[in-house]
Amino acid sequence: MNRLPSSVRLFRFVLLMVLAVILGSQYRTEAQTPVELNLIAEVTYPPTEDRGAPSRTTGSGTRGECGGSIAHSETEKLTALTPLNNISTTVNPHPTLYFYVPAVEQGTAELTIYNWTKRDRTPVYQTQLTLDQTSGIIKVTVPDTVELKPNLTYAWNLSIYCDSNPAQTAQYVDGWLERVNLPHDKQAQLQQLQQQPLAVAKLYAEAGVWNETLEILSQMRSTYPQIWKEFLASVGLNHLEEYPMINSAEN
Repeated sequence: MNRLPSSVRLFRFVLLMVLAVILGSQYRTEAQTPVELNLIAEVTYPPTEDRGAPSRTTGSGTRGECGGSIAHSETEKLTALTPLNNISTTVNPHPTLYFYVPAVEQGTAELTIYNWTKRDRTPVYQTQLTLDQTSGIIKVTVPDTVELKPNLTYAWNLSIYCDSNPAQTAQYVDGWLERVNLPHDKQAQLQQLQQQPLAVAKLYAEAGVWNETLEILSQMRSTYPQIWKEFLASVGLNHLEEYPMINSAEN
């Protein structure tokens, strides 16, 4: 019986080793999926300290304002999607803010951000929004032309006005926003988790970074609705879990 040349035997050995590595890699990739789901299922936002920020929920408007569409129930109150202490934290100089807005037949909204550290009422950023005629969650992103500085506290105000009487505020809500730095150990972990968005959300939550956690989970809410519900429930916003994202065109 003729033996194969040594070069052929070596080639077959190398080929088998390569195939083993590829198959092993595929197995590890598939095995990561349930692990990542287990991680994100445990994500809850940590308790926050009351530092005197205003309430994240407005009082209900009076019946008859804005076409009578804003009533007195809890789910019809303008609400900021923020932690319990109503202080959002972000690592992004251009963060995205999220709000639940009730249905308004004819109405607009205005978002204003200013430097609360200096108690300066001059707007750092201000924009007007045209509201959809349905209840839902809107998001407003600070543009690239405006950069929020680290280690400062910003205050924001979102007010809904009636088109029938632009001087009349139907509902409004205030809150605080801070740009923070991610701890060095978390930054190192973040580099290793770029292909695992659920694990990234968990990392941000553990670090107490609200906006990035919320943004990731809101983008994945249709795929993982239970995760979205559990996250909102951890900060007492479970009554908003079923509301869709709606458009809010900036004027």
